[in-house]
Amino acid sequence: MKLFHGTDRDSAMKIMHLGLDRVFTHVHAFGKGVYFARNASYSCNDRYSKPDDQKNKYIFIVRVLVGDFCVGCGSDKVPPKPRPGGDAFDICDSTVDNETSPSIFVTYRDSQTYPEYLLTFRSG
Repeated sequence: MKLFHGTDRDSAMKIMHLGLDRVFTHVHAFGKGVYFARNASYSCNDRYSKPDDQKNKYIFIVRVLVGDFCVGCGSDKVPPKPRPGGDAFDICDSTVDNETSPSIFVTYRDSQTYPEYLLTFRSG
């Protein structure tokens, strides 16, 4: 699935060289992982894509393996539920804001993501 990840300039440079890493995540609404939005407009928010001194903003288009998912909460270090039909140790792959119609996805393993494109644009 292609999703969006908004960030600041310094973090964008780190992501281009090191990939996405949950260690650098500052938002923890649905778990302590790396966050992605279904809609680019969400990632364009100044809270996630902070403008630099020239008013440039940075958003990645990322290929994300979301797999089986469940609703997460801010303290989750891994998805809290087993995947459908799995045992207690066969947990879901990702967490989301809403299980029936997710707009936010959170991953917990670096191998689930590939930052494919970096979009750089000027904010109004």
